[in-house]
Amino acid sequence: MRRKSLLIAAGLALALVLWLASGHLTREVAGTPPADAARPAPTPFLVRAEWHEATPVDRTLTLQGQTEPNRYVTLRSETSGPVAELLVRQGARVERGQTILRLSEAERLSRLEQARAQLEQAQVAYDAARGLADEGYQADIETRQAFAALQQAQAEVRAAEESVRQIEVRAPFSGIFNQRFVEEGDYVSPGTEIGVIVNNDPLQVRVDVPQQAIGQINTDSPVRIRLFGHDAVEGQIRYISASADTGTRTFPVEIHIENPGGSIPAGISAETQIVLGRVPGHFLSPAQLSLNAAGILGVKTVDEDSRVEFHPIELIRSQPDGVWVAGLPEEALIITVGQGFVDAGQEVRVSLAGEDE
Repeated sequence: MRRKSLLIAAGLALALVLWLASGHLTREVAGTPPADAARPAPTPFLVRAEWHEATPVDRTLTLQGQTEPNRYVTLRSETSGPVAELLVRQGARVERGQTILRLSEAERLSRLEQARAQLEQAQVAYDAARGLADEGYQADIETRQAFAALQQAQAEVRAAEESVRQIEVRAPFSGIFNQRFVEEGDYVSPGTEIGVIVNNDPLQVRVDVPQQAIGQINTDSPVRIRLFGHDAVEGQIRYISASADTGTRTFPVEIHIENPGGSIPAGISAETQIVLGRVPGHFLSPAQLSLNAAGILGVKTVDEDSRVEFHPIELIRSQPDGVWVAGLPEEALIITVGQGFVDAGQEVRVSLAGEDE
């Protein structure tokens, strides 16, 4: 009986010791920092970047147009009659005042001779009437009638002379007799089209400037024009419309191109670049551009705290090997590899271009 009591006491004592030890261990475990708190911070993402410095670059407005003659006229007959002579071949150069075509003159010369004879007779009659009136042998009314007949005869001579003049069609300005619409023997009437003369020196290019850009150009704005099949040339703005087209909201602008000898034809395509001003620009590969969450085009850079910055940019112009953009700082550390995996504000590690990672 006593032995049994000792065993029970010993078991209770052991249980007490174990219970106390259990509480102590539990407090130590509870006081131990969690495993996550001891985990090191993740390593920032590694990007490759390179320094860029801004360069002054022209901001240009590129527009499509075509070359047009400086002057263009359709020649028309002023009178009627058969074509007697064609004096200039189609495509030949003509000078101002040069005769291009002559109508038959026989009938007109006959009328002119008749009118001159009538004028001579009217002059004699007037002189005689005035002499008699001066001596008092004729009434003043008869003298006035003779003078009116003289004036009528003079008018008929002038009309006959003008009719003779109209048998010749002359060039109103120097240029190329570009098209001919009649042949010898054709009968023409007043208003009949004879041909077309064009003057291609200078040429002009007509373009339509959007309303948002019209305030940025003037007649002194530099212009460069790329012509199909020809070298690029410089142009001069000569005319800017003061009123927009109501349908397109664009402003017609005319640009003149020097064309000595007429080597550049009218009617060819002309890509026109008008310089709007100079801005600091960076030349980048298109692969370095990206879109933010709002769909805005920009470039990602790294600031002095090794964090990513997003800069909205403006495309100034493009070239086969890259693009010029504005909107970046004068000096910028631009991310060239890895920009698609980082966001603005994110800390990154940087490997400069040309250095080992």
